[in-house]
Amino acid sequence: MKNLPKRWFFFDPTFEKKTSLLYNINNKIGIIFYKKRISNDNTFFSSLKTYVEFCRNNKIYFLVSYSLYWARKYKANGIYISILNKDNSLNTRLCLKKIKNFLIATSVHNVKEMNLSKKYKLNFLFVSPAFRTNSHKELEEHGRIRFINLCKYSNTRVFALGGVNEVNFKLLKNKYVSGFGGITNFLV
Repeated sequence: MKNLPKRWFFFDPTFEKKTSLLYNINNKIGIIFYKKRISNDNTFFSSLKTYVEFCRNNKIYFLVSYSLYWARKYKANGIYISILNKDNSLNTRLCLKKIKNFLIATSVHNVKEMNLSKKYKLNFLFVSPAFRTNSHKELEEHGRIRFINLCKYSNTRVFALGGVNEVNFKLLKNKYVSGFGGITNFLV
């Protein structure tokens, strides 16, 4: 899929400040519906219906996190999976490989996870955290050099994630990086 958005908004509908913001997003920005804590909570997935309809009506790429069932039900462009989640069973991985024109994305935080990501047939991944971030304070930022070096290991498209905005993305931009994603960046 060569027309992927260069920016991705990680949208958590349970965070009230973001809900109205979604309706200001244009189709040049992709949406990843996620919940900070990995959960296969049907209430969360059911609550996405209005937002999914908005994305479809406005031709916005969107991925649903963690659940192949809900991603397929909403006719999402793909799924965002956790690279370390034990629920990514062999059955789920085999199903993902059989679906045509269905994006698969994840986030990696180190070389070990980058190597693990190569086992999945991913369309793209996020290297995180590029910079210090308020949403994941427990993670140490990679910094520019370590970030770029980690990107070199990927066998798929790479996006920056974690404390990235339009200004500091220029520090990370290189031949390995296709764009960036954000959680709080879009609130500004």
